[in-house]
Amino acid sequence: MIYTITLNPARDKSLTIGGFAAGKVNRVQGVRNDPGGKGINVSKAISALGGKSVACAILGGEAGAYIEKSLAEMGIDCLVVHSKYETRTNIKILDPIGRTTTDVNEPGHCDPAEAAELFDTVEARIRPGDLCVISGKLDAQAVSLAKRIQKLSALGARILLDTQGEALRMGVQAAPFLVKPNDEELCELMGFAAEEENDLMRAALRLRAECGIGIVALSMGARGALFVDDDGLWRAPGLRVNAVSTVGAGDTMMAALAYALSTCMDRADMYRLALAAGAAAVGCPGSQSPGKAEITTLYEKTELRRVTI
Repeated sequence: MIYTITLNPARDKSLTIGGFAAGKVNRVQGVRNDPGGKGINVSKAISALGGKSVACAILGGEAGAYIEKSLAEMGIDCLVVHSKYETRTNIKILDPIGRTTTDVNEPGHCDPAEAAELFDTVEARIRPGDLCVISGKLDAQAVSLAKRIQKLSALGARILLDTQGEALRMGVQAAPFLVKPNDEELCELMGFAAEEENDLMRAALRLRAECGIGIVALSMGARGALFVDDDGLWRAPGLRVNAVSTVGAGDTMMAALAYALSTCMDRADMYRLALAAGAAAVGCPGSQSPGKAEITTLYEKTELRRVTI
């Protein structure tokens, strides 16, 4: 089973405003609500691919009830710790004229005791061979992230980590099976500024070797992705798509990686699927997941090659 953990979920409210201008009166042309938060986005995309997961989250108040109800309607199993705090609502302003997405995100609240309860509940359900996706902005010390990764790994789970900053730094020290930084996050983690793509390749190789990580999946936006595993370096160029919103693209890429691992997909096919899924998500409004047909169409267009430096 795949478990996704979201400590700070959100109701994503997407507003379509053509010609959005700060400091002026703007007329909303369309409104869309979606259950959101990085781990929840992963679960939605896994479902779109035809897979199953358990969305594990801390939910509270009216927004939390909306998320729980929406996931149930999507047929996604939930494991919920009910919070005394209201789950945040994030505003996404989509401007089809300027082709921009403006995020206005509430900070939310992650109570350490509630986070501990969620992790304890997940750990009690883990069986050898399960996958556990930990993603989103985390207070690594408050949730004892490194110890949780080590505990889940000891129980037989493969950990897929997608976070940033101090949480990423602490998390990689616990040797998760897979990490998925973007290029900026990798540069911050490794303490350098990349001048050429080869710099990113060397950094990804070093990260994997120094921390004992199975797979480093590096997303590079429109430029595509880079993957490092036991067989070395794999490079997948970006795909041309009609970009609507970048919200959830990285989560959809992570979902494809988790789905592929759960189905024992060939590594090359897994990387192609991950690139296609992330590209397909860019064409969707808000945090809506792309359909399997859209992903399959782009999958047929992907290119993947082995590279050396």
